Amino acid sequence: MQLISGDKSGKIPDESAENLVGQFIKCLLLFWKIGGSLVFWSDSDPLYYQTNLFLEYSDFPEVGRLKIKFKGNYLGCE
Repeated sequence: MQLISGDKSGKIPDESAENLVGQFIKCLLLFWKIGGSLVFWSDSDPLYYQTNLFLEYSDFPEVGRLKIKFKGNYLGCE
């Protein structure tokens, strides 16, 4: 499953809709734990909000929780 990560821009209509993002991440974690494949497309700042949420709640086999986060802008080169 390919996922395009976005930002937390505050454009969510109300607080109940923000909870949907958390529920979506929980569904992704369940899918991943039963063997589903996930590919996150995360661009420069701030377009990696969902990727970071997934990493925050992920528990990798034999490793546990990772302490990494996407942040910043990295310019490509020619």
